[in-house]
Amino acid sequence: MYTRRCKTMRRTQIYLPEDLYEKVRRVSYEQKKSIAGVVREALAEYLAPEKAKAQAITEAEEKGLSEKELKNHPLYRIIGMCSTGIEDGAEKHDHYIYGGIRS
Repeated sequence: MYTRRCKTMRRTQIYLPEDLYEKVRRVSYEQKKSIAGVVREALAEYLAPEKAKAQAITEAEEKGLSEKELKNHPLYRIIGMCSTGIEDGAEKHDHYIYGGIRS
């Protein structure tokens, strides 16, 4: 999933506590994915709210709102609160809401 969107990847090394490593290893076995794939997906999901907030700030600035005005908006706090894992929801919302083509 995540690797298809990336054109290049950087190699890195991390140290995990034994219990966390065992959890990642178990998930990778259950989902038939590599440990690296599980870690990449977990990081992408963890960082998604920050990406959404950064995008909201950029869009607000394009509309003439300051970052401070945006952060004071009551709806700003809900950005990234929920994650579906769906990244093309804006484009394919009918598919996700209604399912396949109906006759």
